[in-house]
Amino acid sequence: MNIQYQTRNNLLIWTTLFSGILLVSSAQPLIPLFVLVLIISFLIIEIRSLIPIITILLIALPSDIGSVVRTGILVFCFLILLLYSYQNISQIKTFYLMFDSKLKALILFLFLSMLVSTLFSNDIYIGAIEILRQFVFFLVVVVIGSYIKSESKNVDKILSAMVWAGVLVSVPMLIEIFKSGWSAVGLILIGTEHFSGYFNNVSALGGVLTISIPASVYFLVGTKLQRWIKQFIALFVIIQIFSLFLTNSRGAILGVFVFACVYFITQKKTNLKKIIPIVMAITIIIIIFLVTNETFNLYFRTTRVLENTRYLLWSIAFNIFYNYPIVGIGPGMFPYYMYRYLPVMLGTWDEKQIRWVHDFSGAGHAHNFILMKLTELGVVGLLISMFLLGYILKISYSAIKDVYDRSNSESKLNVIIFSTFCGLFARSFVEATGLFTNGWISRDLPFWLFVLIMIQVKNKVSSFNNHSRILS
Repeated sequence: MNIQYQTRNNLLIWTTLFSGILLVSSAQPLIPLFVLVLIISFLIIEIRSLIPIITILLIALPSDIGSVVRTGILVFCFLILLLYSYQNISQIKTFYLMFDSKLKALILFLFLSMLVSTLFSNDIYIGAIEILRQFVFFLVVVVIGSYIKSESKNVDKILSAMVWAGVLVSVPMLIEIFKSGWSAVGLILIGTEHFSGYFNNVSALGGVLTISIPASVYFLVGTKLQRWIKQFIALFVIIQIFSLFLTNSRGAILGVFVFACVYFITQKKTNLKKIIPIVMAITIIIIIFLVTNETFNLYFRTTRVLENTRYLLWSIAFNIFYNYPIVGIGPGMFPYYMYRYLPVMLGTWDEKQIRWVHDFSGAGHAHNFILMKLTELGVVGLLISMFLLGYILKISYSAIKDVYDRSNSESKLNVIIFSTFCGLFARSFVEATGLFTNGWISRDLPFWLFVLIMIQVKNKVSSFNNHSRILS
C-alpha cells in the first residue's frame, strides 16, 4: 500500500506539473484545468478499474477533437498505463512470455520490414517516428492484454468498453441529425451528405462501428444477462446501426455486412446445405430489386463507381510500387510521393479530391490495406503483413473448432471474433486503416483488442480441454 500511495503521489506531482505547463502555454487555459481536475478525480479510483475507461478514451476520441485536448487525454491515458505497468510488471512479463511465439515472430518481422524500408527511404526521420509509434502501440497492446489475462471477467469489461465507445461516437450523430432536421436523411439517401459527429473522417467513425456492433451482438447472444439489460443493449445496437447508415461509409457497411453473413453461416454450419440455396435465392431477389431501385443506387453511389477517387489513389500507389517494388518508399512516406505520380491535371475536380486526402488523411491515403503496405514496405513488407493477418485468421478459426459445445459463451464469442475479422478483412480492400496502420491507436486498437480476447479465450479453452483429458 505504501508503494502504491507513493506512486500515486508521484503521478499527482507529474500531472500537476504537466497541467501547469499547459496552463502557461495554452491559449485555452480552461482545458488543462479540466484535465487536472479529471486526473485528480481518477486518482481516488483503483488504477485497475481505469483500464476499461482508458480503452474507451483511446478508441472514441480522435484527433478531430483538437490537438490540445487529444494530447492531454493521451498523456493521461499513458500515465495511467505506465502506473498500471509499474504495479503489475511481473504479470505483464508473464503475459508476454505466454504470447503466441509465431505471432511474436511475425510482429518482429513486421518491425524488421519497417526498419529496412526506412533505411532505404528518402527520409529516415519519418520512418523512425512511424516505427516508434508502432512500438509504443504494441506496448499498449501488451499492457491491456495483461489486464485481460489477469481475470476472466476482464474480457467482458473490455468488450463493454468497445460497446460504449460505439455508443459514444454514435450519440453526437443522432444529435446532429436532429439539429439539421430529418430532411437531412434525404440528403444521405442520395449520397450527398455524410454524418460523422465529432469525427472529421466518416471512414474512421465507420471503423469504430465495425468493431463495436459485433461486440454489442455478443452481449445479446452470448451472455446470460437480465432481460432489461439486454433490452438496453438492443437499443445500443439499433443506435449504432442507424449511425452506420448515417456515415454512408461503404467500407464500414461492407465490413458489418460480411460480419453478419459469416456469423450466420458459421452458426448454422451443420445446416449449410439447407441455408445456402435459400440465402442465394433471397440475395438474387434483393439484388434485382435494389439494382432497379433509384434510392439504393443514389445512396451507395453505384452510378459513380467508375468515378471514385480511390481509383486515382490506387493508380498512384501502383505507379509508386512499380518504381519501388522490393522494400517500398518507407513507412509514412505515401503522402510525400502522391503529387510525384499525380494522374490528373492540377486544378481539376479530381485533383482537389486528392488534395483533400493528402491534407486530411492521417494515414492510409491509398484507401486499401494491401496497397498501403505494398507502397510503404514493398513486396517483402506486404508478404509479412499478409502472413500476420492470415495467421490471426487461422488461430481465430481454430479457436472455434476447439470449443465442442456451440451453446456456451466462449463458442459464441469465438464465432463473433472470427466473423468480425472477416468483415475487417473485406473492409481493408477499400480502407487501409483498422488492422495495423503504423501504430495509429484510435484506428487499430479495436482490432488488436479482439486479437487479445481471442487469444485469452483460446488459452482458457485449451487449458480446460487439457485438464479434462488428464482427468479422463
